[in-house]
Amino acid sequence: MSADAFSLQSLIRIETAADPAFVFDGTLFSRVEFSAKVEQTAAWLAAQGIGKGDVVAVWLVNRVEWLALLFAAARLGAVVAAVNTRYRSAEVAHLLRVSGAKLMVVEAAFRSIDFAAILAGITKDEVPALQRLAVVGADAIPAHWPCVRFDAFEKSYPPAQDDADLPVLLYTTSGTTKGPKLVAHSQRTLATHAASVARALQLDHRRHSLLAMLPFCGTFGIGFAAFQPGWRELAVEAEARGMKLFGLYGSSEVQALFSIGRTGDAFADRIEGGGWPMSPDAQVRVRDVETGELAPQGVSGEIEISAPSRFLGYFNNPAATHEAITADGFFRTGDIGRLRGDGSFVYETRAGDAMRLGGFLVAPGEIEDELKSCTGVADAQVVAVDLRGQARCVAFVIPAGDPPRQEALTAHLRERLAGYKVPARIYVVDAFPVTDSANGVKIQRARLRAMAMERIAAE
Repeated sequence: MSADAFSLQSLIRIETAADPAFVFDGTLFSRVEFSAKVEQTAAWLAAQGIGKGDVVAVWLVNRVEWLALLFAAARLGAVVAAVNTRYRSAEVAHLLRVSGAKLMVVEAAFRSIDFAAILAGITKDEVPALQRLAVVGADAIPAHWPCVRFDAFEKSYPPAQDDADLPVLLYTTSGTTKGPKLVAHSQRTLATHAASVARALQLDHRRHSLLAMLPFCGTFGIGFAAFQPGWRELAVEAEARGMKLFGLYGSSEVQALFSIGRTGDAFADRIEGGGWPMSPDAQVRVRDVETGELAPQGVSGEIEISAPSRFLGYFNNPAATHEAITADGFFRTGDIGRLRGDGSFVYETRAGDAMRLGGFLVAPGEIEDELKSCTGVADAQVVAVDLRGQARCVAFVIPAGDPPRQEALTAHLRERLAGYKVPARIYVVDAFPVTDSANGVKIQRARLRAMAMERIAAE
């Protein structure tokens, strides 16, 4: 089969597919119209000096320009770095720096988000590769960089060529250091997974449409993901109302909707995270974290995955890629689970300390580093707790001199981080609870979570 069959363009070339292909804010776009916009956008990117291997950061809400930029980048062999619209200056700067983006396409304005003000918090030295901004909806915005207007749809140019195995899209995922890593996917990994999901869920392109309510800037799935407190109670309530929920599993590295439960499963099994892989070519195994050997069915260990939807690697981070991939090509997920023995598996918990906040996986170190950059903070630790049925984070700080004011710390974090990462409480302590281990002194994060809940209960 030719590489062209695995391109993003192949997804809109299905002759029997229903039209319109997309509807944005009530405006209909046929496949022919969208294809024309892709070609126009590819030519526009080329005119901006974007070519094979170059990175374009896309900081837009869900609009036709977002998808046109992705498909157009694929035509040129360029890469799209998806920027979450909830990001603030520290997060945007990290993504731009790590990706090496030359161009960023940005909204002029959207609701209460002041894109220009957020960009004002980033210095040119922080993101040396960024050359210019392209603004959708205006000629320019106040910024340190030259601005051009995104006017791609006003011109028409000849088509470019595809390479289905080059990086084309970067997702952000939780990192163990200050900021998230960038997960690189190709047209082949995206297109083959889309086809696998359609077959597994028996979606018919002549009859079914997708309502994309969640932002394009992340990798999301449709279903019931069991990572928030109270999910079992939610499933029971939904079942009582005649709404069947299905547990599923996915990650940026193997994409959302990697697996899902089946209709014939018993209720308790159907709602568990995990299920059956969408692709018949996917393989799931579990490795005993103590012995390092593959675990038999029913024994918990780290989940490892080999699949056509597996990422290419972490962009500009070969060391992290090497650590995440086994010698025989399986992705080490960092998640704990077990095999059922019937081809399905169960996701149980995250092996590390990453927190699920606002639907996103967040490394505590990202928030801790921002707190430690504040005047009056010597050290910081952040843990996740269940606060009135929602996962929120709580911070503990050790002061450097006079204790810092919580209001000042919170205000700083709101300027630098997305709202869902801002701690619900910040407590000042003299020291963190620690324990000695074979690898040195370790923070007792479980004890910190207990302390957080005790203090919240006392309030």
